Amino acid sequence: MQLSPELVHLSRSLVPAIRLARERAVDFSLRIGATDTGDERAAREIAGTVLGGLRSAPQGSALSVSLFPVGEALQLTLIGAGIAPQRTLGPGERHERLGNLELLELSYARDAVAAGNTEES
Repeated sequence: MQLSPELVHLSRSLVPAIRLARERAVDFSLRIGATDTGDERAAREIAGTVLGGLRSAPQGSALSVSLFPVGEALQLTLIGAGIAPQRTLGPGERHERLGNLELLELSYARDAVAAGNTEES
């Protein structure tokens, strides 16, 4: 996992996920674009969802996470066992069971994303 130093809010908020994945023996994969959140609150909300996914993942399982700009939002996608939404889902968001895995897709509006930094990596 690599976190760009340009992701001021997200990199700081997501670093604890590395330690938690190691402690829980979860094979953790994070793919993230080059768009940071606009503030610490949004970064903490995204990181909280990722940490919740790691906490609910059975030991020895895998959790795949991606966060990329999609249209006018940042889209957070988690795929793994035992994932559950930590908030009410909004329009266009989803939580589905796919065999023995869960899929969770959440969106974060552009006003919670750093202005002018919309490049994908």
